Amino acid sequence: MASRTDDLADLIHRAERLFRGALAAALEETGLTASQAQVIRAFARSEQSGLTHKQITEEIAADIATTSGLLDRLTKAGWLTATPHPEDARSRLYFLTDKSRDALADLEIRAQRATAQATQRLSPRESALLVRLLSRLLK
Repeated sequence: MASRTDDLADLIHRAERLFRGALAAALEETGLTASQAQVIRAFARSEQSGLTHKQITEEIAADIATTSGLLDRLTKAGWLTATPHPEDARSRLYFLTDKSRDALADLEIRAQRATAQATQRLSPRESALLVRLLSRLLK
């Protein structure tokens, strides 16, 4: 049986909690949760200005129900707008509002600070290696 420090699933879970905690603290002043910020930041990574519920769900690696709640709260709070999809009446397109576009740079800075805090025990080389390995694992 693997020890607690050798169990990859446990280590990933604990690292995720470390990163989420650092990000939650960094985002506190914005009123956004880490998951809500992740949705807004997904638009910055996308080449499209409008995204469907399905595209956002895939981008943030969440389930449909979780994404629905996030989109509802972000829309009600004025971070996103939703319009009927022009080609699919069953779907909606979500867009960033001026409020969220204006906040994007600040959100990125806050995310970078949270990452720096969470990885403070690693050298820059180790941090870069961690990013490469996790990226490869998740492809």
